[in-house]
Amino acid sequence: MSGSSDAELKAQEEQLKQQQQLQKEQEKALKAEEKAIKEKTKAEEAAKKAEEKAKKEQEKAAKEKAKAEAAAKKAEEKAKKAEEKAAKEKAKAEKAAKKAEEKAAKEKAKAEKAAKKQQERLAKAQSEVSKIEAKITKAKTDLAKEENKYNSKKAKGNLSPNDDTKYKGKLLEKQQKINELNLELVKAKAKVNKYGN
Repeated sequence: MSGSSDAELKAQEEQLKQQQQLQKEQEKALKAEEKAIKEKTKAEEAAKKAEEKAKKEQEKAAKEKAKAEAAAKKAEEKAKKAEEKAAKEKAKAEKAAKKAEEKAAKEKAKAEKAAKKQQERLAKAQSEVSKIEAKITKAKTDLAKEENKYNSKKAKGNLSPNDDTKYKGKLLEKQQKINELNLELVKAKAKVNKYGN
């Protein structure tokens, strides 16, 4: 009897089928492994990208923070400088105002003193005018009395030429005195005008 028996062939077929099944399973396993490797690589790349992105974001945030802090510091320094400048300006203005106030007070006191002095001089000058006017009135009264005496004696014919000369001399003296007083009065009135303006 040549060749194999049916049972052997069947067994061989069965074995081949099993091998084929095994190969299929292996192929399936390899494909699954490849897929897993691809997925793993993809996941790793995504993780790496995410990490880089996070790092960049972090760096950006750090830069922004540093920038913001620097700006805040600058603003603070600027504000401090402005405050110091304002304080200096205020102190300067207050000092100037105080100086101006003191100067004004001095000027006022000086002006009041000058006005008082002027008032005193005016009062003195007015008093002098009154005194001279009183002297003129008295001198004019004296002159009138003397003229009456002279005229009365002359009318009675009781005057010697010597007495007549004496009387005339006296009258002339009194007139000169009045003239002198009038000159004094003009000067005194000029003083009143000087201090009254």
